[in-house]
Parts: sequence; structure tokens; C-alpha cells
Amino acid sequence: MRRNHLRFSLYSQHHRVLLLGSLMFVGVLVLIFRAYTLQIKNNDKALKIQARQTLRRIRIPARRGRILSSDQMILADNEPGFSLLFYPGEMRFNRRQKTIDYMLDAAESLSRSIGRESPLKRENVVLHLNTKPGLPLILFSRLSQQEAARLYEEIGNWQGVDLESETSRCYPGGRFACHLIGYTGIDLAEKPQDKDEFFYYIPDIVGRNGVEQVADRVVPGTEIRGLRGTPGSSLIQVDHLGFAHDEPIEKQDPVDGNHIVLTIDSRAQRIAEDLLGDSRGAIVVLDAANGDILAAASAPGYDLAKFVPSLPRAYYDTLRKDPGHPLIHRAFQGSFTPGSIVKPLVCLAYQTAGLSAYDQVLCDGFNEIGNAVVRCAAYRRGGHGELDMRGAIKHSCNSFMIQNMLAIGKKPVCETMRHAGIGRKTGVEIGESAGIFPSEEVKMRRFRTRWNAYDSALLSIGQGIIEITPLQAALFAAAIANGGTVWQPHLIKNAVDPYGNTLFTRTPVAVDSLNGTPGMLKVIRDGMDQVVNAPGGSGRRAALDGLKIYGKTGSAEIGKKPNLRINAWFIAFTTYKKRTYSIAILQENARSGGSSCAPLASEFFRRYLLNAPKRADEELLIPDDETDPTLYL
Repeated sequence: MRRNHLRFSLYSQHHRVLLLGSLMFVGVLVLIFRAYTLQIKNNDKALKIQARQTLRRIRIPARRGRILSSDQMILADNEPGFSLLFYPGEMRFNRRQKTIDYMLDAAESLSRSIGRESPLKRENVVLHLNTKPGLPLILFSRLSQQEAARLYEEIGNWQGVDLESETSRCYPGGRFACHLIGYTGIDLAEKPQDKDEFFYYIPDIVGRNGVEQVADRVVPGTEIRGLRGTPGSSLIQVDHLGFAHDEPIEKQDPVDGNHIVLTIDSRAQRIAEDLLGDSRGAIVVLDAANGDILAAASAPGYDLAKFVPSLPRAYYDTLRKDPGHPLIHRAFQGSFTPGSIVKPLVCLAYQTAGLSAYDQVLCDGFNEIGNAVVRCAAYRRGGHGELDMRGAIKHSCNSFMIQNMLAIGKKPVCETMRHAGIGRKTGVEIGESAGIFPSEEVKMRRFRTRWNAYDSALLSIGQGIIEITPLQAALFAAAIANGGTVWQPHLIKNAVDPYGNTLFTRTPVAVDSLNGTPGMLKVIRDGMDQVVNAPGGSGRRAALDGLKIYGKTGSAEIGKKPNLRINAWFIAFTTYKKRTYSIAILQENARSGGSSCAPLASEFFRRYLLNAPKRADEELLIPDDETDPTLYL
């Protein structure tokens, strides 16, 4: 019995040993399999995880392209300068607090050496070490050469401090062509398209207004890269605390942006801005043969130099609250009642409706439409008397326009205005207003009443329900000059890569044509010739020896008495050395188109085309007793 019990005990022990051995064997197999999985099968995955922990990809923005005028004046550039940088990895001590104190002491000492206050605070250093220890900390940027030279003598006393060259956006002209060029700012997009590609994301400088904005990524109307280039990258290795090693593992250089050349002639733009001075107004000058914008001045303006590196809030608030509205580009965005400068279009419409240019109309100084009376400029002397179409344009006669409008209706006039581009955007590359096209729908929407004879009368003299931009005015003046072609105006001429290769050149685009025969347009040009060059013409102060200028005055009354004010206009064109130019001039709160704007047109062409020296300001002044507004309501 005892023998059997002993045999059973030995048998049980043997099984337990075998079971334990089997379990140990299985455990070893599991460990071997796990080691195989980690070290061989998942090796690539492990390497990627390790790389993410030790490698940092940094985004390097590209340098923006230049903006130039057609005569190669640099309007927007990248200004060389210096930045003072702290490299945290080289300023690190064995205790974090000692590292922070060292960086603050260095910032204080270096700032004193150039007479500045240190911009670095303890919380700035802590934040940088916590979030971007692998990147340098910028203490100062846009340092002058004198400041850089002084700092160069001092940085040897501090480890981890260096001066590096940089470029920043600059506008050499200050206020020059400010509304056309626009300005830039840091890209503040919450989720840029390439955000996930980089551990440290340094954003681009992007266009915020004008050409800087519309040509930021691509040249308008093309797929060609614009002013903003393609970013590069730098791959650095960091330690377990995130501090960078000395040299990058790999680096891909950014591709600079392309240069944009404008149609603007810097000399024409300079003269136009000089003539406007501090007044509220605009001057637009076009090449009548293709729609190129040679000048587009708007006053008042603003100083682009103050927008770099970013627009100070205080300066922006000053501009926004300025009663002169300097942020508005009046040349393209301003929408104004045109007054009598539309009378050439009205007379063209009359001819298309069957009226003869030789038909006479009696002007006795005023017209009664229902209970309203519209006066002519000559009402004090009993009117202009008998006038044909050329004479009506010459004297800017309201009576001629009103009587014919009431006889034929507004339909042909509206049709001609539509072809001339009134009430639609021109297609220029930067922001613009469409103006207001005269229609029953607009009248009902604005005044809740139907169109009537009085509205038609006002339309015939450029008042009432109609608004245009100075750019639109210059365009239809160009169309009258060139035989009827209405061009799409262009501000961008071509794009050039950083090596000087032309990538794109804009071609002229005709968008419409005036609905009149060459003979009808000649009648209009004859009338505009008499405006300037015949005795008694309303724009005779635009006459100029050496050039034949064709023009039309306009004086649009805005508001009601006693707050009545006049926006003065003058449109004109002239040909010089086989090239034809059109111009539109607007001045707010002026005397009249003939006295306020016509002399400016003469002076512009005298200086721009004839290369005559600038006249003294007093030579352009017109005595008050010569003021002769073209409209009295």
C-alpha cells in the first residue's frame, strides 16, 4: 500500500516538472517572437517613432518677388538688414533656471549697447524653451548697419548669440502709388495647407491689399507663381529636451517669388500725385490704344513705410477715422456722380437714335420739367441761344441735352452708356467699384418710386441715378479717342522670374465698343476739340501750346443747399508721337470742372509729354470770379 502511494507521488511530481518546463518553454518562445516582432518586423515603424522624437523639420519661407513700374522703378522690395538671435541649445546650463537667467542677462546687456530697451521678458524665454527650444529666439530684427556693427563687438562676450542677415519688405516710395501697391502682413491662417508637414512652422509674409494681395500666390489670370515663392525646409536633430544639434541633417532651399511689373509709368504717377497734392480726388491716365494704366493717383493716401513689418493698430485707427478716407482708392473704388462729362456719350446716343448733329436747339437758360426747373450755366445771360450738337458739347449746354432726351426717351442713352462700361466693373486686377447704372430698378430700389421725365432730364446732364469711377471715365474717353474700342484696363504688365526671364506678358483685351459710326464719333471729337481750343469753350483752361487736347468738363452738384457741394471733373485725350493718351480728373468739393480740373490736365500733359518744368502752384490757381459751374438746380 505504502509502495503504491510512493509510486503515485513520484508520478505526480514528474508531471508537474514536465508541465512547468513546458510553460517555461512557451514563455521563452513568446519572448523570442516578441523580440522578433519589435526588432525585425516592426523595425521600420520603430525607426519612424524614433525619428519623430529626435528630428524636427523647420519651414523656411521664401523671399517675396519685387513689384516694379514699367520704367523699372522699384515699388516694393526686400530690404537687407540684420537680426540678433539667441540659440537656446548653446546657452543651456545644467539647471533650467540658470539658462533663463543667462538669456535675460545677455538680452539686457546687448540691448544697452545699442541704446534700446530689452524686449525679452522671463515669460517669453520660458514659453520659447517650452515650445520651440530647437529654434533660435529673435531678440531684434531690422537692425541698422550701425547697430549691427556695435553688436558685433559685444556678442563675443556671450555664448549662443549671433548676428544673421535678413530681408524684410520695404516700400522705397513711402506714399508713392500706395493704393496700387498695397501692403503685406504675416500669414495668420489658423490651419495653413502645409501645416502638418512641419514641426516648427514659420509663416509666410502675405499680401493684404493692392497688387501685393492679388498677385500673392499667382499672377492674375494665369497659373504662374506670383510674389510669394515656394517655402524650403531644414531638418535638424534634437536631444531629449528638444535642443538642436549644431548642423542640419538636410536642407532644401526655398524658391523665391517672381517679380511683377506694372503698366504704371513712375513719372506719370509722380506728376499725377503731385498735381493732386492734399486735395480729395483722383487722376487716371490710360494708353488709349490698349487700356494700359499709366497712372492712377488717389488723394489723400498713406505711408506704406509705416506698414512694415506690420501695420500698427494706432496708425490704422488714425487712417480709418480720417474724414478724407485715405484708405479708399478713389481712382478705382470711388463711385461719383459724373455731371457733364457724360454729355459726349449722350450726344453719341442721340445720333444713333436718328438725330442730326446739325439740328438746332434753342437754349434760353432753363428747362421746366413738371414742377421742377433745371438751369443752364448761361441762365444769367439768357441762355446760349441756338446750338447744334458740337456747340452744345463746347458750352456744356443743359438745355440741348434735356430737350433732346425728353424727345427721344432714355433707352438709346442707356444703351450707349452700357456699351461705354458704365455700371459694370472694368476687370482691372485690383479692387474696384461698378458704379451705378441708370435704370428703373435702381430708382425703385433706392427711392421706392417709378422712373419719370425728371429722372431722364437729370440723366442727360450726368445727374440723378448714375455713378461712375474715374477709371471708367478715362476708359470711355479713350474709346472716343481710339474710334470706339472699350478696353479692359490692365495694371499688371508682365511677370519676371528671379533670373530675369519673362514668364508672362499681358495682351490687350477689347471688352466692348461704342455703338456709333466713325462719322458720329468724329462729331463728338469735334465738340470736345471746341471745349478746349475754341473761344468760350468750357474747358479752355486745358489748352496747351504744342499739343491738341480734346476735353469735356463736368461739375456734379451733390447734396442740397445750404450743404450743396460740387465734385469737379475733366476728361480729355491727346496724341503725341503717334501715341494717344486719355485722362480723367476728379476733385471733390471744388469750384467747377473748367476752373479746377482742366488746368491740371494741361499741366499734366505739359510736364509728362513735353517734359516742361513744374510750374509754380500760383500759376495754376484760377481767380474766384472766373468760377463757372455748369449746372444749377
